Amino acid sequence: MVAGKGAPFQNYEYLIRAEIDARRRQIADANDQLEQESHKDLKDNGSRKRLLIGTGLLPSQYHRMTDVNDVGSYTRAYWWGMAHSWQSNFGLEGFSEVEETKCRALLSPTSPPVMLLELNSKHTFNMLDPVLCTDFMMMMDAYHMHLTRSTSRSHTPLAAVLQGAGPHLCPGGNHHPVAPAGATPFQMASVAANSLFALRMKELCIPTVVAITGNAIGGGVAVSLNGTERVIAQNGSAAFGNLSRGACPIMMLSKHLPQHVGLTAAIDIYLTDSTFSANAVQKAGMVSRIASDIRTTKATALAMARKLASFPGARLAVMVQPPLSAERYEDEAYGIYTCSRLGQMHFPGQAKA
Repeated sequence: MVAGKGAPFQNYEYLIRAEIDARRRQIADANDQLEQESHKDLKDNGSRKRLLIGTGLLPSQYHRMTDVNDVGSYTRAYWWGMAHSWQSNFGLEGFSEVEETKCRALLSPTSPPVMLLELNSKHTFNMLDPVLCTDFMMMMDAYHMHLTRSTSRSHTPLAAVLQGAGPHLCPGGNHHPVAPAGATPFQMASVAANSLFALRMKELCIPTVVAITGNAIGGGVAVSLNGTERVIAQNGSAAFGNLSRGACPIMMLSKHLPQHVGLTAAIDIYLTDSTFSANAVQKAGMVSRIASDIRTTKATALAMARKLASFPGARLAVMVQPPLSAERYEDEAYGIYTCSRLGQMHFPGQAKA
């Protein structure tokens, strides 16, 4: 299947606004229901019942997934304790910038302008490691600095494209990352780098189209689901690969996957640990278009981003999703950190050292 003409965008603004209103009403009704249940539990039992272990990672309304707990949690205390410790230099020092650029950002001279974000680590196939993710966050800082210094509307991007240099967008996390000189345990943890860089894409506050090329495994799929739309190459594939390695979802994958394909399909996709073709992921609703090859995939993603940027209502697509939950993010990061230390995060057939 080759990329063709997409659906008309005439009613896109109306559909986006209707979706935003529906999401806001849904969140308000869910919060009201949770308040009533909480007051009922306090009245009947004198105190709220303790949640089961692991319910924070389930894609269900066990507690508020869009609010931050004012009193904190054990997971947050654990990360604070690691960050402010002797081993982590109390968060004051860490590894410095690397000479080789792992990420790069380009601003197209088109009208409207589009920001091109590219993972540029060909020798590692753009696998996620603390160095690449930290460089991506520095790129986001440069983007914000560009907005503060820009005085012309022609230099202000209205949409963005995320792609990878080489044959793959991102085959997931690097299970054998090389710690740079001066790295601390907190910097090497997922909560400070590997997970945070994907969520900082939300700071763009503009529609983001992800060009999926090659094999997207685990973290590569999680990164793409943080964008607004996705385009995949015809020979591309998507796999989670977490079950066979004893890993857990990160980068809000436990939240985004049920939102895109539904709870039943999300559980089936995750537990089967299978590899899905481009046609399968499009049928599931994870991608919107399929292109013939890598170059056409990136060109299609750029054209789609320009189309979204040209309509004022289409830019409101980033407001459809509710605010991300800091508690869920910290729980996911703690889960993958625990799996890497105590679980079986290795390739099938290979013993863990």
